[in-house]
Amino acid sequence: MAELKDGVQVTAARVRFIHALYAATLDGDAGWLEKADAEWARGKELVSRRRRALWDPDPRTILGDHVVNPTFYQYGYLREANTLCFWERERAQARNVVLGAGISVPGCVL
Repeated sequence: MAELKDGVQVTAARVRFIHALYAATLDGDAGWLEKADAEWARGKELVSRRRRALWDPDPRTILGDHVVNPTFYQYGYLREANTLCFWERERAQARNVVLGAGISVPGCVL
């Protein structure tokens, strides 16, 4: 039940995060970036809690880098979720648009 609860909460935080980023980029309003940052922090907290409660005896197989598997992606299937890479990618993109920040955008997938 804890895993389901965390999953619903992180999904809700993700939706609020994306909404705030879209609003920031459409309105050019940096106040929305602060709201997005609050949801980003909440997402990091939830992912951290879930990581501490993993059932897998060897989490490297699902979270790690350089995991040999039969797919094109040679890393654990939850790596991007564990690192919040897509959140960070979208956060950087929005900051670059709204603030002209010049932040390097993470590649995430490969």
